[in-house]
Amino acid sequence: MLTTRRLIHLLTLSLTLLMAAPAWAGPAADHYAKGLKLKKAGKLDEAIAAMEKALAIRTDYAAVHQSIGICYRKKKDYANAAKHLREAIKLEPKWANAHYSPGLALYHLGKKDEAIKAMEQAAKLDPKDPLAPEQLGVLYGRKAPKKAVIWLKKACKLKPNDARARHKLGIAHRRAGQFKEAEAALLLAANS
Repeated sequence: MLTTRRLIHLLTLSLTLLMAAPAWAGPAADHYAKGLKLKKAGKLDEAIAAMEKALAIRTDYAAVHQSIGICYRKKKDYANAAKHLREAIKLEPKWANAHYSPGLALYHLGKKDEAIKAMEQAAKLDPKDPLAPEQLGVLYGRKAPKKAVIWLKKACKLKPNDARARHKLGIAHRRAGQFKEAEAALLLAANS
């Protein structure tokens, strides 16, 4: 049976939840949704403009920074991409995808060590996602082929039928001087 005290507590909780809704809903979310549609349609400049309107309303919107950063990355404007993607990390440090995306932009800016650090954090935060391990295999590539092999094996384990990852693993094995393993990985890639 509800006591007066419990009823007041429930009403207070309900009002608090209703008042919190504008933090994720409202004009900022509307601009963001419009921006996502434009991004999907390939209209990157218009998408960025719509999402910038969302940020004008709500500067702490990590997903918007992430999406704007991806738009800039697709436009090959890696400096602006990195700026927004770093902001997404600052706002959501435990979000794996926030670490994955700047790794790609940073790589194109010639900041390979910082890119690797971001990708390793993404792999740590979401150990079931094969994207970061695959990209780490590519980033380590020629510089540290044995590390590339380790990361690409993880990617292949997470996504065993991915011919592209198997092919990259074969190349990494070859660069590491592991010719028998390279042949096996490349044959698996060819048969996938």
